[in-house]
Amino acid sequence: MNRRGFTAVEMVTVIGIMVLLVAMTVPAIGPGLQRGRVNDGANAIITAHSQAHLLALTQVDPNKTAKNQYFVMIDYETAGSRYVVTVGVQENDGSLTVKRTLKLHPGVSVYRKDIELTSPLTWNYQNRTGLLMPDDTSTTMTDIATFSDPTKELSVRQRGNASKVRANIALYGPGVAHAQDG
Repeated sequence: MNRRGFTAVEMVTVIGIMVLLVAMTVPAIGPGLQRGRVNDGANAIITAHSQAHLLALTQVDPNKTAKNQYFVMIDYETAGSRYVVTVGVQENDGSLTVKRTLKLHPGVSVYRKDIELTSPLTWNYQNRTGLLMPDDTSTTMTDIATFSDPTKELSVRQRGNASKVRANIALYGPGVAHAQDG
């Protein structure tokens, strides 16, 4: 007897094996997604750092009188329950111009020295040099030498499970940055 197709038993067996394989892979996907979200957040901060540094180096005022400072600001947006990384410039007249905004995934938090950011964290880059500067535009060399770098000990972590999934961020003055799993 020649028959074509599959019997019900064969079909149920194949479907059962497929369900078993899917059930085994689902737990392995979750941590990978969490790690991806944390790394995306760290990379957004690194991208903002590099872009602000590059803008500070390349945007030259022809009269060389500008005291513009390019900045990076990390702030918590309550409407979207997420952190927002902003790159911008403070013009001579004190006005702020936003150049780029990067939104982090709602499932991640930004920390500095093991404390979650609850207020904006801002750092500036000097026009034409790209040096990391204090917020005050009237700084002296002594102020710069004793200035506490706001970018030290930054990390991005999975919200609610801070100790398990994290990325430590190292931002360096010359526009170089690095993220490492914590």
